[in-house]
Amino acid sequence: MNYSSYNKEAKSLVKDLGIFWYNGIEWINLGGYINPIDNIISINTKILSGKFAVRFTKRSSELAVNKVWPRVFSPDENNDIINKCRIVIDNPLNKEVYVNIYDLKGSLIRKALPRESDNVFYWDGRDKDGEVVSSGVYIYQVESDGKVINGTIVVSR
Repeated sequence: MNYSSYNKEAKSLVKDLGIFWYNGIEWINLGGYINPIDNIISINTKILSGKFAVRFTKRSSELAVNKVWPRVFSPDENNDIINKCRIVIDNPLNKEVYVNIYDLKGSLIRKALPRESDNVFYWDGRDKDGEVVSSGVYIYQVESDGKVINGTIVVSR
């Protein structure tokens, strides 16, 4: 294989790389932005401890929810792994994304969840007034550029 075909193959593989974080249970794909000129992958994150790795991953061509974990969580716990729910998205077009939480009646509980990194939003089980919500099933809604993705989360207290 000559250098030019090797370089072309290497550049095509770079687009399939992602930054992963080990949460103590499993590897979570945090995504990452790839600079194709310098072949550098980077991500902004508030997650500062733990194990990280660069791995191959299949990237979505449009907005997608990659993982919601834990689906059942307890906001009153001291353990940072289970006291908030993280919603991991793939946002290949880098559009603005909003994640809201609703109860089963459709009432807005929390608007515009904060981010833990570029592609990870989290909910600490609190409503818009900062109060911990009651145990039960809640609906998360990820919205970007007219696309909406819904799913459920369970708060256990």
